[in-house]
Amino acid sequence: MAKKALIFVIILIMSSPIFLAVNSSVRRSLYFLVTKVVPKSFFITNVKRNLIHRDFDAVNVWLSRYLAMTKSFSKGNNTLLPGLIDVAEFAIKRVRFNGEMESLLPFLSEMVKNWPELVESRVWLARSLGSLRPKEALKNLKIAEEISSVDERIYREAINISLKNGLGHEVEKWCAKYKSSQLGGPHNFHYDTIFEGTGLRDLALEIINEQGVSKVFPNSGLQLNETRDYSFSTDRLVLVNNLKLHLGIVPGVKVSLKEMRFFQAGKLKKVFAIKDLLLSSSHGFLSSPGTILSVDRNPETVRIFTKEKEKIGVDKVIMKIRFEKLPMTNAAGC
Repeated sequence: MAKKALIFVIILIMSSPIFLAVNSSVRRSLYFLVTKVVPKSFFITNVKRNLIHRDFDAVNVWLSRYLAMTKSFSKGNNTLLPGLIDVAEFAIKRVRFNGEMESLLPFLSEMVKNWPELVESRVWLARSLGSLRPKEALKNLKIAEEISSVDERIYREAINISLKNGLGHEVEKWCAKYKSSQLGGPHNFHYDTIFEGTGLRDLALEIINEQGVSKVFPNSGLQLNETRDYSFSTDRLVLVNNLKLHLGIVPGVKVSLKEMRFFQAGKLKKVFAIKDLLLSSSHGFLSSPGTILSVDRNPETVRIFTKEKEKIGVDKVIMKIRFEKLPMTNAAGC
């Protein structure tokens, strides 16, 4: 009944003379408000009310209603889908005890049925099936891996399910896949990054001059488990004030900056050891000088400041960096 009333209100607003009379920019704003903000606010309010009492059966009902409304709005990845994912994630993050995830199985099964390419729904469905039907759970994670092989959530869930069900061979298999995967990172539904998602291939160096003007120089040759030089060439001489290293990486990656070298007209101008640099991270933490641990789903940005008082003109910067994935378990082979 509540869902029908909400749909009626949305249709009423969008077909009203006031909505049709306003200019196009205002209409776009109203359309965004009515189709995304209002339904999400309505359903998350009802989900929260039931989460207070940890009533995940009722949460399943409200999420299923939101899904039915999203499905009826239009086919495919419509404007209501990001809100549905957000509310589902909000609820799932609050799962703590046995049986709670299983209560969401009807909703999650329907979500995978309607949006089979969504990695999130595959991972959540696998978690809800982990104790009941582990083989089916791992099958869903295999499909998710084919969609986005670098998404660490897939491997975390597969390893947990395998450990819980005593599937030692599966633990080793998924650990090996996790260590080597580099392609196909997750994409945020709400915004694009400079890398159009995250993965383990891309990095970029932003050079900022004394006037605060910056320019970004990409490199798509990121390699795991080896210390190597990453080169960033400018199109003209740039007087460096400070730098930002943008990394399109996922959580659980250790980034070790070993050295930075400045070049001008093919000649080495300055070598910076780690002790000569000051680093700060947008989301991660420094575990040792020069080593940053990524912890966020958003791309990581490392600010780099030199201790040099005199600014140096450069046309190429080379950074010696090592990228490594952190283990998810202390099981053998991981």
